[in-house]
Amino acid sequence: MRRLFAIAVATALVTSGCVWAGGADDTTTSTGASTTTTSAPGQTGVPTTAGLPLADSERREALSAARTYLSAWADGDHRAAAATVATGQGEAEAVLDAWQESLALHDLALTIVGDELFVGRGTVSFEAEATVGGIGPWQWSGSLSMIDTEDGWRIDWAPSAVHPDLDDGDLVEIIREWPIRAPILAADGRPLSATGQQRAIGVVPGWIEDLDTVLSELEDLAGISPDHVTSEMARPGVQADWFVQVGEVDESVYSAYQERFDALVGVEMRPVEGRISITRPFADHVLGTMGPITPEILEALGPPYSGFDVVGRSGLELAHERSLAGTPAQEIRIVNKYGRVTSSLYSVESSESEPLRTTLDVNTQIAAEAALDGSRLPASLVVVDIETGAVRAVVSRPLDGFDRAVNGLYPPGSTFKLVTVLAALETDALEDDSLVECPGSIVVGGLRIQNAGERDLGTIPLGTSVAASCNTTFAWLGAEAIASADLVATAERLGYGSNLVAGVPAVAGTFPEPLDTAERGAAAIGQGRVLITPFHAASIPAAIMSGTWHAPTLLAEPGSGPSDAPLDPAAAAAIQDFMLQVVTTGTGQNAAVEGEIVRGKTGSAEYGGDTTHAWFVGAWDDLALAVVVEGGGGGGSAAAPIAADFIERMIALRGG
Repeated sequence: MRRLFAIAVATALVTSGCVWAGGADDTTTSTGASTTTTSAPGQTGVPTTAGLPLADSERREALSAARTYLSAWADGDHRAAAATVATGQGEAEAVLDAWQESLALHDLALTIVGDELFVGRGTVSFEAEATVGGIGPWQWSGSLSMIDTEDGWRIDWAPSAVHPDLDDGDLVEIIREWPIRAPILAADGRPLSATGQQRAIGVVPGWIEDLDTVLSELEDLAGISPDHVTSEMARPGVQADWFVQVGEVDESVYSAYQERFDALVGVEMRPVEGRISITRPFADHVLGTMGPITPEILEALGPPYSGFDVVGRSGLELAHERSLAGTPAQEIRIVNKYGRVTSSLYSVESSESEPLRTTLDVNTQIAAEAALDGSRLPASLVVVDIETGAVRAVVSRPLDGFDRAVNGLYPPGSTFKLVTVLAALETDALEDDSLVECPGSIVVGGLRIQNAGERDLGTIPLGTSVAASCNTTFAWLGAEAIASADLVATAERLGYGSNLVAGVPAVAGTFPEPLDTAERGAAAIGQGRVLITPFHAASIPAAIMSGTWHAPTLLAEPGSGPSDAPLDPAAAAAIQDFMLQVVTTGTGQNAAVEGEIVRGKTGSAEYGGDTTHAWFVGAWDDLALAVVVEGGGGGGSAAAPIAADFIERMIALRGG
């Protein structure tokens, strides 16, 4: 970032009648005063008439020299500033460089506020204002020792020309002490991620005797990928005897496998404070990671952060970095060449870190994690509270991939039929007991749409069409029976196109207004340009069950977000019955759990020509959920069993 400097010189050119800080009228010449000739500090053989005031021209010259020094310093031109000193230009430039680098100063303003100038020598006082990197505004006062030389007035250089407490060989440093980072809490107040003792895992490249064994053991013991270890070792500038940190483990893990860790030649384990999760994996993408600050994060956060800080790198840890971290106690101090602190120039107190309470439920998250453990394909599962929209669990697989649950946009496929049938019932395009046609295929606006296997079910009740996921029925509804504006409005009431305030950057679904009849037919079955995230998708069956759409959120106190949207009670009740049929007799039977009332809707979303994502959205007890399996094919065969597995695990955890 470019540093901006400014200088404001308060002193005007001296004119007759002005009185300066020294108390001498500049037009007055002392008479009868004795004079002495001395050598100025730092100079030899320079005559000085002590105590005699200066003529106007001499004072202007002296002030001009001081002004030139301060102006060049403020502009960051330390070489030009050093050129104004009598002797020691190299030292002056080096000290100014070090002062700037140590404090990361910007917006520097230097103002002359007074002088005591006499024949041959004197002082010029100044006030300094600057922003210190990581701290903020700071002011200090200083003075310049001036001397009249054969080359005119100059700065009689000493480090005190920068700060009065600065002496030869001194260093200036900023000490920061952050408060203990606050925990991220579950809905019941249990810590999900908190500061605790860990072991930093590092490799010393030159000490490693058997790299294959090191890579294999670190992957097995700490889940650190071999590619990550080798890439860290290969970073530019890494030396053979460096400790190269590649990961960390909780102290308990180190204690359990200490012998195996200690047996790895070339691996060192160092105690550090770090973030400890309640269990692993546990909402890893959402909770987020910690790590050294990146240039991008440093630029976004600004003060009081520095390039040496460890911060949240993703998820809630990053999104709520400032409140979780608090602000550090900071001190600017001078250390002499013997390492002793000689002066404390400025200090600021810390502010406490603040815990972040989420809506996550520990048992629900554990069940959701386990339900996706066996998935060989990328997948995600999101669970929300039906009555409030509070997110109880979020899982994305693989763990080293992006957060598919929150930011993965997919065509919703036939799960969108819940939106379409709601629009049909609320606008009286159909009644809940209407009979509809379900031919094997249909052409709408020149687009041919067919059922799976081109199954022709003939004339059937609307509920049966939902349960059988009849594409042709719903394509006709979207193209012919429901006004395009009504379908768009219904989608928007259910959150499509909204700006979610979820606690982490989260994406809502998109439902662009269809351009023609063909696109209306495709959109009504969740194809075309319609997209949604699993995070958002779980809120739709929740809305049908509660009668009101609530925006999904991860925060116990989410702040302002999309408004709640009530649904027509009769329409919602009818669709609840349709969703029950999906699981009892329709395409979602693999989501059924003996003795439990499970409702849902399957979806198979075509994407990219030959790829089909598998969907299941549904509701059980007080929870609604969305499952997507990338490339999984049929929602009934790939996604519905995951929903059933999750429900069975929840029953066990609840003691049912």
